[in-house]
Amino acid sequence: MFDGAGKIFQNAYIVDDFDGAIENWVKLEGAGPFFVHRGLQLEIEYRGGPAPIDIDLAIGQAGPVHIELIKVHSQNPTVYTDTVPKGSGPRFHHNGYLAKDFEAAITAYRNAGFQIAMKGTFGQTPFVYVDTFDAIGCMTEFHEDTAEIRAMFKYIADAASGWDGSRPERPMSELLAWMRA
Repeated sequence: MFDGAGKIFQNAYIVDDFDGAIENWVKLEGAGPFFVHRGLQLEIEYRGGPAPIDIDLAIGQAGPVHIELIKVHSQNPTVYTDTVPKGSGPRFHHNGYLAKDFEAAITAYRNAGFQIAMKGTFGQTPFVYVDTFDAIGCMTEFHEDTAEIRAMFKYIADAASGWDGSRPERPMSELLAWMRA
């Protein structure tokens, strides 16, 4: 369908117990370490209009798969609560892809009849969530394939490689400081 089809790099989950989810992923799956940002507030576009989101975010690695854990604090509708109502987590939410031709990926999904549920930027890297829930049971997220996002995901994967289990939770500022250096 697009240049990144079948190359899922990320699995994301909506959780109610943020600390418990991190602990379970570390203990049960050997995932980590997780880089954590509590109270992350972003101005994004949700289903065509501006909407703030307030979430806790943890990103880590489980073998070759990037793991994202999200706890929603927002009271307004979000792409996260569209498919995982508060109080029903932990639940799988989306697959993530890097798209070399970001606009072509979005266009391909729109042309196939799917709606853009959310879009915004993480750092300087654009991302979108496509509402593929009725077709595949989850949302689909695209990040533009930028040097910035590749460096971030490489840092996370490198932190997990040979990880000894120490410091399973690390501040997101540690990751972001490395990226700015």
